[in-house]
Amino acid sequence: MSLYFEKYNLFANLLNQMREELDSSQTNIDKQKLRQAFISLKHFYLEEILSAKTDIVNNSYFQREQSYLTEISKQMRLLEMDITFFQGARQIATLRGRFASIHQRLSTLLEYCDNLTQSTDRENS
Repeated sequence: MSLYFEKYNLFANLLNQMREELDSSQTNIDKQKLRQAFISLKHFYLEEILSAKTDIVNNSYFQREQSYLTEISKQMRLLEMDITFFQGARQIATLRGRFASIHQRLSTLLEYCDNLTQSTDRENS
């Protein structure tokens, strides 16, 4: 198992935990706890994934990974904005809309992690 596979799996676990926390407390979400979970997620992403240098020589994987990292970075910025707007929302309809956006972004990020770990697994086989 490669270092990247492990890091993306850990990142996916953090995403899953955040999504499960959202799902379990749909009606009464602690906005500060949600913000803290995102800060931990963002810190892991920046420190463990983005700052890591590639040890994979395969150029096709590196290009594919760079494309995914660009998309993950974009989704992380959008997730941060959704959480900020969610924290400021007062209307039930707005809260529901932001909740749906946050949930969708987490699902998208999980899909990207799955694709990256599958690519890593295939490259190392």
